Amino acid sequence: LSGSDLGYLGGFGPDFGEEQFYAFELTLDRLWPFIAEPFYIPPGRFPANTRDLSFLVDEEITVPAVTGLIKKVGGPVLEEISLFDYYRGKNMPSGKKSFGFRLYFRAPDRTLTDKEVDSFVRKVVDEVVGIYRAQLRGKEEDWTSS
Repeated sequence: LSGSDLGYLGGFGPDFGEEQFYAFELTLDRLWPFIAEPFYIPPGRFPANTRDLSFLVDEEITVPAVTGLIKKVGGPVLEEISLFDYYRGKNMPSGKKSFGFRLYFRAPDRTLTDKEVDSFVRKVVDEVVGIYRAQLRGKEEDWTSS
């Protein structure tokens, strides 16, 4: 910033562990003037309706790609997506991995019905399965047959 260092970023190779990793350090004193004043967003008046979806995907598919698609097709009431599970390894088909997402749906003016949320979830599942050739895992598999 204006010729001053704000911090350091470094990569560490396999000599320091099984995989490469990165570390950084920031000097916050120089950043405070650029940080906005804190503000408060009150929680929604109506409860969120959540759904958990787990997908089996090809190894090259990334979490940001699937999350981006879910945001795109999830509808106006999709408030938040969180990754709660990422697994690859034992008991997984070769070249596959598993993503588990929790989707939060909330309307600003009312409580959403299960039927409304189900229609958004069905659309999400159809798109993820269709575009990424994903397989819906577990009890959620019922979404594709309804």
